Amino acid sequence: MISPLLSEWYIGLVPFPKTHRFRELFYRLRWRKAPMSRKERKQHSKAGLELMGRHYPPYDTHCGMIYIDKSLPPGDLLDTIIHESLHACFHDLDENAVTEASESITKLLQRIGIQVSFKGK
Repeated sequence: MISPLLSEWYIGLVPFPKTHRFRELFYRLRWRKAPMSRKERKQHSKAGLELMGRHYPPYDTHCGMIYIDKSLPPGDLLDTIIHESLHACFHDLDENAVTEASESITKLLQRIGIQVSFKGK
């Protein structure tokens, strides 16, 4: 077992994962703003929305992609990680169900003191 001190040091060396398997499906994780088309940027700007994350399922490539903006405040970051993870696990859920579930899970985790922050890069 790794001592807590060593564990904290090790986490500092590996600030965030680059890949993850969700229900046996392989995903690449990109910790930056998701790419958007000009049309999407215009729509989001007009509506006053900010894209915090994006999920691309592994259709033909056998590898999905998840983008999460790591510059988000800790509460939004936790919610976005949960939200995009739910999309990866349950492709058949609609956006409203994923949003409702991720917000509920985030509130519970925040009540017990869970926070997400990046060390290092």
